[in-house]
Amino acid sequence: MKFASDQPFLSAGSGEATFTGARLLAAAYLTEPAAVEENIPAGFSPGEQPLVTVFVAEYPKTNFGTSYREAALLVSCKYGEESGSLCMGIVVDDDVALILGREIFGYPKKLAQISLERSGNRVEGKVFRRGVQFLEIRAELSEVIPSPPMPAMGPTFLVKAFPAADLSGPEWPPKVVASPIGSKPTSVRPALSCDVVLRESELDRWAAFPVKDVVFAAEVETQLTMAPGRVLGELDPESWLPYMATNLR
Repeated sequence: MKFASDQPFLSAGSGEATFTGARLLAAAYLTEPAAVEENIPAGFSPGEQPLVTVFVAEYPKTNFGTSYREAALLVSCKYGEESGSLCMGIVVDDDVALILGREIFGYPKKLAQISLERSGNRVEGKVFRRGVQFLEIRAELSEVIPSPPMPAMGPTFLVKAFPAADLSGPEWPPKVVASPIGSKPTSVRPALSCDVVLRESELDRWAAFPVKDVVFAAEVETQLTMAPGRVLGELDPESWLPYMATNLR
């Protein structure tokens, strides 16, 4: 009988998760500076620009035994002197992907219905959860750019914290984790036009970061890797409570 620990990416912290043939519809947009300042947790500071990235992705093959769709919202920010993007919301349509992401890295994953469909040069990504379709990305694509150069990206920041059994707060001080993501694109189709629609949801507050101006969007086909995370520090448990409560619903 083989146990999960036999998976290569779980071996002694030296492995990495791989996503072969990943396809993403991603959009980067500017939001209101106040939205970033008011909604990121204490301990983080805004990045140089109030930049938000949203994406809808499908991962047809992974090295952890599942395929799934995913969508996320990330906000450009800093932790200490390190720049990256804080994951403020992420949904998947597979329980294995949810469990591994939450338990290992601290990704605040929830289950949702996710679609990513293309017809000709039109592509749409949608997320539906608990009665609300709270994210839509609609784009008109240009021609494929083969093997494009991609800028270096900072890590994804996460906060790994779980509730104490006695419901007194976090089980331990919330840990700030840097999750390094590697990407080797095989093609990119930049968007000629793109609309990002965020709708209010009591349970998923992605609309707290309103769209001011979409600065870049594209459909990307790529090979992704996720290396082991790095613990950068800790947050004040009391200040993290509202975020923990949101992540539990």
